[in-house]
Amino acid sequence: VRQITLDLRPPVLEDLGLVNALHMLADSKPADGVATPEILFTVGGEPLSLASDLELMFFRIAQEALSNIRRHAMAWHAKLHLEFADKAVQLTVKDDGVGFNLPYAFTELVQRGSLGLMGIQERVWAANGTLVIQSQPGAGTYLQVTIPIGPESIRREETT
Repeated sequence: VRQITLDLRPPVLEDLGLVNALHMLADSKPADGVATPEILFTVGGEPLSLASDLELMFFRIAQEALSNIRRHAMAWHAKLHLEFADKAVQLTVKDDGVGFNLPYAFTELVQRGSLGLMGIQERVWAANGTLVIQSQPGAGTYLQVTIPIGPESIRREETT
């Protein structure tokens, strides 16, 4: 039960914020010692403290995308980029791996057993965002999530 509770909202996200949590996620190595791609994490724009649900959404999407790269892509390098703009926050993940054939519709992902990508799509839909995935065999994969933000999306610091 304790682990399930911790998995719902990782303490690193609560304690360090989204940018630092993504740094840690990009730098993490599997405990089994399996070789993983080098992951470069960059940030653009002026970082904002987003509402907790948005931070968790970006963290989970990055976590799933990097997990897919580590498990399936056979990539040497990957890039994770978080861009803060006036009216949107954008997360881009790109790898130089084996790529895959994109389905015609996202429902095909479920039939293929690709629940992670479907989960990413559902999170993006729930936040009224857009998801772009580009991939083809031998050409790596590019994933971009754009989420619109407004004043309600920014976490205000509490004063005492």
